[in-house]
Amino acid sequence: MSDLCFGGAAFDTLYALCGDKLYRRSFNVRAANGWETPDQPTGFKPSPVPR
Repeated sequence: MSDLCFGGAAFDTLYALCGDKLYRRSFNVRAANGWETPDQPTGFKPSPVPR
């Protein structure tokens, strides 16, 4: 395998390049991008910081 990345309109497709073949796999989740603002999961409660 020489390359692995997420793509597609919703970043829900994984592309893998192996030799001269390109493989594609769709997922039911969306990949996180470094340039986007992070989302808070629903029902998320941060732990209190110990003092």
